[in-house]
Order: sequence, then structure tokens, then C-alpha cells
Amino acid sequence: CGGGMHRTGMIVGIVQRCINGAPPEKIERQYRLHTAWRSAEREGGFEQENIDFIQHFDCSLLNKP
Repeated sequence: CGGGMHRTGMIVGIVQRCINGAPPEKIERQYRLHTAWRSAEREGGFEQENIDFIQHFDCSLLNKP
């Protein structure tokens, strides 16, 4: 975890997608801001694997008792 940006950003992204129904573009934009991404040359803490995880997370897991 890079100072709360990776795990926190992934949890927020999952909540945005699975509970709030946010579109993928908005989720990725918010994640990039959260990780201090500025450009392809200045990626900050951005990790594509985390976006992939958010996009492929099984939302049905949130409905388990």
C-alpha cells in the first residue's frame, strides 16, 4: 500500500462500480487522481493491475451474509 492509495483506491473503485453503478471511465479517472497520476510520464502511484482488479471484481461477493 502506497500511503493509502492502492488498497483504499481499489475499495472505493469497487464500491463505486458495484454499489453506485458508476461507469468505468469515472472509476478510472477517480483512481488516477487518488494515486497522483498526472500523465503517462508522471504516473504517480498508478497501477493498471488495480484498475483490472476493480473491473473484474465479482460484485456478488458483496451480497453474501
